[in-house]
Amino acid sequence: MVEQIRKINMVAQENFDRAQGMLDMLNEFYGLKLGWLAKRVVVFDNPDGSVAERYAHCHDAVTEYA
Repeated sequence: MVEQIRKINMVAQENFDRAQGMLDMLNEFYGLKLGWLAKRVVVFDNPDGSVAERYAHCHDAVTEYA
């Protein structure tokens, strides 16, 4: 899964709409709730919390799943 996340991060730099579609498919396939921070895929500690709670406690997905 790390390789897919790295590819999504690379695509996001050139075509964010395409990267969003790729992330949506990854989330759907694995049942995750990954999101974005500065065009990088992130993992939220509390994905169902408020926006402030989600982004106060998020981690880079590549390092989280490595």
